Amino acid sequence: MRQKTLLQHPIRGCADSHLSANLPAILETGSPSAVNSKLMTYLKRMGLAAFLFFFLKGLAWLAVFYFGFQFFN
Repeated sequence: MRQKTLLQHPIRGCADSHLSANLPAILETGSPSAVNSKLMTYLKRMGLAAFLFFFLKGLAWLAVFYFGFQFFN
């Protein structure tokens, strides 16, 4: 019977290459690797862009309703 290693996927029985490549760096430093930090930077930028988009969209709708009521009064 074959023994399972720590990095072996329990269902497929194969090693997860992404985890096995980054595990030593994560265990040693306690922080994500360079690839993960680039991904997090990208997601933070997208989060900021999404926040600004919806914030400005909300302000635009407030202006539409405000000036719409002003127009009809």
